[in-house]
Amino acid sequence: MKTCILVAENFEEIEMINTVDVLRRGKILVDILSISEDKKVMGCNNISVFCDDLIKNKLNDMYDCVIFPGGPGYQNLAASEKVKTFVIKHHDNKKKIAAVCAAHFAVQEFGLFKGATITCYPLVKDNVSKDYTYKEAATMVHGNYITGRSPSNTIDFALKIVEELTSLEVVKDVVKQLAPLN
Repeated sequence: MKTCILVAENFEEIEMINTVDVLRRGKILVDILSISEDKKVMGCNNISVFCDDLIKNKLNDMYDCVIFPGGPGYQNLAASEKVKTFVIKHHDNKKKIAAVCAAHFAVQEFGLFKGATITCYPLVKDNVSKDYTYKEAATMVHGNYITGRSPSNTIDFALKIVEELTSLEVVKDVVKQLAPLN
């Protein structure tokens, strides 16, 4: 399985780093892609990350899942024509799209998955378009669209991606790594 996570200036660090960590523990390849011209990207809590590559170098690649971290950086994701084209291509090819916290609003901006039942950051749920049904849940899966509620639910969100891409057995293995029994 091959996934990518799209990183924009002002991304939520917990949502990006925890998701990448959990997926890699599940033996899923994750490309961390900057949507800017710089591989170094600053998060909303002043933590910089060094991305694997730039999205402009991967526009012709196909991933099994494209992941959006939330935070105020979702606005930069939503405003990027490169991101829009990239994500719509994946959507049209029946690939999975995953968005956590406020990142749903980038997907909403692109007009994807209308009719889906989603979850997102509770403080912005009133901004969910009438084209979607909001549900108070840690994670939701509607077809090829996976959503997660908030930074505190990021591990659940990442485990749901692992489950959707692999199996419950792999999820159980990752959970054992995260919370080993004595």
